[in-house]
Amino acid sequence: MNFLLTGILGKGHYFVIMALVVAIDRLTKVWALTTCLTYRALMPGLSCELVFNKGISWGMLQADSRLSQIALTCALISIIVFLLYYTYKRFERGLTIVGEVLVIAGSLSNIADRLLYGAVVDFIHIGYHGLEFPTFFNIADAAIVLGVLMMLKSTKGFCASADV
Repeated sequence: MNFLLTGILGKGHYFVIMALVVAIDRLTKVWALTTCLTYRALMPGLSCELVFNKGISWGMLQADSRLSQIALTCALISIIVFLLYYTYKRFERGLTIVGEVLVIAGSLSNIADRLLYGAVVDFIHIGYHGLEFPTFFNIADAAIVLGVLMMLKSTKGFCASADV
C-alpha cells in the first residue's frame, strides 16, 4: 500500500490533503459552535455537544491556568516542529508521508483553536445502546489518530526508519 501511495502522491497532493483536513475541521467547528451548544442527537449512535478541552487527548493534562495553557501550547508547537522536520526527512527519502500530514494538519487546526478560543473545540460523541466512547472529539482528533496509526504501520514504530 505504501508503495502505491508513494508513486501516486506528490508534494502538491500532500498539501491538498492537509488543506482538506484543516478546512473540514474548521468548518465543522464553526457549525458546532452554533449548533451544538447543548446536547443534540444527530442519528443513532452519533450526537454533538460543545466541549472546550483545555488539555490534550481525552481531556488529559487539563491546563486550567493561563500560564499552563501557554506552556502546553508551546510544548505542542515544539512537537509539531519536530514532526515537520521528521516528515520532511521522510519525504526527501521518497517515503509516503500521508500519516504525518494527517497528524500535522489535525494538530495545526487544534492549535488554531487554542489561539482563538483558549481551548480545543470538541463536539462529536459516539455511543450506542449504553456503549459510549469515553470522550468528545473533533475531525482534527480523528485525523491525528488515523495519522498515528498510519505512521506506526508504515514505519513499524514511530522512529524506526527516521534519519533524525
